[in-house]
Amino acid sequence: LDKKLNNAWLKNIINSSDSAYSRPYYRSDFVTASYYINKKDSTLAQVMRDSAERVRQVIVEKNGVRSFSAQFYPTGYAITIAGLNPQGQFHGQATFLYADGRVKSKGQYENGFYSGVWETYSPEGKLVLREEYGPGARLLKTTPY
Repeated sequence: LDKKLNNAWLKNIINSSDSAYSRPYYRSDFVTASYYINKKDSTLAQVMRDSAERVRQVIVEKNGVRSFSAQFYPTGYAITIAGLNPQGQFHGQATFLYADGRVKSKGQYENGFYSGVWETYSPEGKLVLREEYGPGARLLKTTPY
């Protein structure tokens, strides 16, 4: 996954939809929610925008199962880059970013739980913490730097 929203990908989803509708969404970070429905492949895409029309969140579901989910800073950088399992939980390599696109933390998820080694970085890019997780996100070891 990219650090920034892939506008061509999103435009393709919007253009391939059979129907769409929008409604106001009353949260400080989201103002409108647009829904794009593709009846041919049972896909629903939800696109949340802020008051400046910047995309802040995209959720894609197929047959009622979340296949993609991402939130974005106003800068356009993703807050989280992570894959999902068939149940819609984070699974596999994940990266959390600062608003300027620098890595905030990175590690592995296993069916929605932290797994293995996770590293946390300062806004300047310096490694500040390494944590190791066992089964069920049980914290095994913490090493500050």
